[in-house]
Amino acid sequence: MSIAAGIIIILMLVFASITAFREIKLYRKALTGKVQYLISKSRLARRLTVSGLLFVESFFFIIGFYVLNLSDPLQSLLFWIPALILILLVVYLGMKDFHETRRDIDKILLEAAHSSIREKKEARIKTQGSRGAGEQGS
Repeated sequence: MSIAAGIIIILMLVFASITAFREIKLYRKALTGKVQYLISKSRLARRLTVSGLLFVESFFFIIGFYVLNLSDPLQSLLFWIPALILILLVVYLGMKDFHETRRDIDKILLEAAHSSIREKKEARIKTQGSRGAGEQGS
């Protein structure tokens, strides 16, 4: 059980670190003027909060699995309730981020579809205009 917990702890720490660094890097690129989709200050704050919560959660796991040896079930319950609340908070923030990302992707796809339709209309107008000018010149 302790090996499985150790693997989970390591994976949580790696995921939280990679996610935090990636989000900061993408946000900095967006600030320099490079076009970055799905980047915003609120999204950055939420994802960094999730990374921070995962760090705190991993410390709960380290203490709970490797440091403390609680024999009283009530003490164990009191120790693991905050960890459970943190897990629920991470899930809530993840679902909120997923919902916002889905909405933004829908907007991007809708704008792309409108842009494509607009370009086709403009190309058709140019084609009709060049045919009309060619017929008048004959």
